[in-house]
Amino acid sequence: MIDRETVKIFVDEWKERGSEKSDAQSFWLDLIHALGVDRPTKFIQFEVPIDVADHKCFIDGWIPATKVLIEQKGCGIDLDKPARQSDGKFLTPFEQALRYAEALPYSGRPRWIVVCNFVEIRVYDMDQFHRRRDDNYAPNKIAVERLPHEFSRLNFLIDPNDENVDPSIKISKQAGEIVGLIYRSFEGATMKGAPPSLPPSTGGAQPRSACPPRVDGALFSMLRVAAAVPNLECRRLLVDALRQRRRDRARIFSPAQL
Repeated sequence: MIDRETVKIFVDEWKERGSEKSDAQSFWLDLIHALGVDRPTKFIQFEVPIDVADHKCFIDGWIPATKVLIEQKGCGIDLDKPARQSDGKFLTPFEQALRYAEALPYSGRPRWIVVCNFVEIRVYDMDQFHRRRDDNYAPNKIAVERLPHEFSRLNFLIDPNDENVDPSIKISKQAGEIVGLIYRSFEGATMKGAPPSLPPSTGGAQPRSACPPRVDGALFSMLRVAAAVPNLECRRLLVDALRQRRRDRARIFSPAQL
């Protein structure tokens, strides 16, 4: 189990420092240990040799269990700036990692590519990248200093079944679950002619006053619950969904019912 304090110790230890040559392995061993892996040296491989265009190259880090390829740069290195490679080509760190990935057998290609400069971790979901493969794809960016608050976004490093690196996806799923509960409650309220009652699992407070047995009354109560959701993005998604529900019902019910 990941401990927030352990992650904070890691962040404090590596704050604004790190050499690509001398610190990369220690950094990743410390990070993986902070994420709950007892024997990180058995979990990650370093300097994995690979042949690229008749040149011998080395993958900085490779995690076989989760198929993560890591390209590490020094502290403060611009991750968007191309650098000259051994064959004379100029590539960004991600393009360099992608070149390594495409030189691997299909069965051994990475599910994730991670580019890091000790200050920022960029995560490329290769499933999404290959589906879109255009300028609109953007990696998930995680500031190392924010890891004590966002360490769950790195679970994909150690758990092949965890893909929640993008926080907006998790928020959307949570919003969908709450909207589902609200809709079911809404249906019960409009069918029975009574104000809705949300299940305790939603964490929402019940309306203080009774609502009239009308569609508007039910929706008004739902909106009050949505407004109490602490996460701003989740709250916005809920309110938008309820407004759409109101428009849908307007096409079904008579003006007297609305």
